[in-house]
Amino acid sequence: MINNVNKIFNEKCFNCPICDGVLCAGILPGMGGFGNGKTFQNNYNSWEEIEVDIKGVDYPLIGIAPMTGATENMGGFLSERQFQHYLAIGSQVNGVFYCAGDGNPDFKLHYGLEAIEKYGGKKSGIFLKPYVFEELKRRIGFFSNKIKFFGIDIDSATLVNLKGKVKLEEKGWEELLTIKKLTKIPFVIKGIYSTKQFEIVQKVRPYAIVISNHGGRIFDNGKGTAYLLKEFESQLRPYVNEIWVDGGLRTENHIKKAKALGADRVLIGRPIAVSTILNKENGVDKFFEKAGICI
Repeated sequence: MINNVNKIFNEKCFNCPICDGVLCAGILPGMGGFGNGKTFQNNYNSWEEIEVDIKGVDYPLIGIAPMTGATENMGGFLSERQFQHYLAIGSQVNGVFYCAGDGNPDFKLHYGLEAIEKYGGKKSGIFLKPYVFEELKRRIGFFSNKIKFFGIDIDSATLVNLKGKVKLEEKGWEELLTIKKLTKIPFVIKGIYSTKQFEIVQKVRPYAIVISNHGGRIFDNGKGTAYLLKEFESQLRPYVNEIWVDGGLRTENHIKKAKALGADRVLIGRPIAVSTILNKENGVDKFFEKAGICI
């Protein structure tokens, strides 16, 4: 089985019993965390370690995190189009929301939009990378009012996979406010992991923020997302309608902890991606069954 999995993922993922970032540390492109992989690992460990009373706590809204790169990150067993369509099918069947991502080349964005149009319905949204302003305007023009929300991955400006391929840049609050005003679609800022970013949230006042460090794919030794949510939630709540969290969530207990700590929504990425590569259109169902999440 291990040999078959290695062949499927081309040693970019090892389908570990617990997706905790240990074996895949530093594998980029691939499913690993940046450098020593500790930020990815700290995300998972934070949800295991943090103590919070979840008795009587319901689920937050659950979404599939924006993910692209079926070939470069996941071994190429599925095409990009197949991967996005299977994720969207799984979201529709399970009543969760689907987030399309983008990347280079443009077809990654188009396949996500295609999946939304065919399967994702009005629950779905899309996240764009922090391109230069004119490129963002061009991409926003593709989706018009087909989606429920759109966001910018402000934490992906230094993403290793895109280095030298496209021009990404750090975004200040002024430009993000301008981007927010380009459309009436609710605007989400994804990638809040530092108190230095609080001014962005306070000035832009997006519909929602996602507390996230891009799954540990942009820097070493970062604080786990459970601890970030606990620290940030009360300080940022006055400036947004919703607070979402992404990174390291794997089980029913984890998502209930997120809700108890103030998250309105959670995003789950890698383990759903892995299950989708292995189980195709049944991948989302298989993940929820394994995780003990009964929607």
